[in-house]
Amino acid sequence: MTRPELSRPVQRRESFSILIVLIVLVAAIILLTLFVPASVGERVIRHPAFVVPLWSLMMVGLFWRWRKERRLSDA
Repeated sequence: MTRPELSRPVQRRESFSILIVLIVLVAAIILLTLFVPASVGERVIRHPAFVVPLWSLMMVGLFWRWRKERRLSDA
């Protein structure tokens, strides 16, 4: 990436999506600490049924962004 691309302001859509992801993660952590005993909460956070979907969503999001940027750079 060039210097101007790195220093461009964050778009409203990007900042909104980052904010939503952070709110969901903080809410999940708070709900787990409040309503689930510590031993169960630790097992849930480390369980593949919880980790794999989050990891998959992250990979899909990165792929979509890569594909969008590749399309913009080719144009």
